[in-house]
Amino acid sequence: MATPITSSDGKLQVLRHSIVYPPMGPKSVQGAVKNLSQANVNAEVTVEFFDESGNSLGQCAGVFKDIAPGETRLFDVWAERLPNMYEIESHKIVSLRAVT
Repeated sequence: MATPITSSDGKLQVLRHSIVYPPMGPKSVQGAVKNLSQANVNAEVTVEFFDESGNSLGQCAGVFKDIAPGETRLFDVWAERLPNMYEIESHKIVSLRAVT
């Protein structure tokens, strides 16, 4: 299990994340983000994808809206827009932030 990742402002925390390899279609990163603040928050999660040699294949992001204080929300960030999405072997969350 991955180490939790906290946003720089301390409002959000990714509790877990893993890459999903479906038999058909694009790969995605699924996980759970928790709102640590006292107000509703929109969370933006940005993921960088890598090939088997560790070369970057690009980044994709998702925005997950209206997460209530203390709520943990499941998320998916899909790699469907990457031209070489079928070469993906690993990932890293490169940004977690609250957005308006």
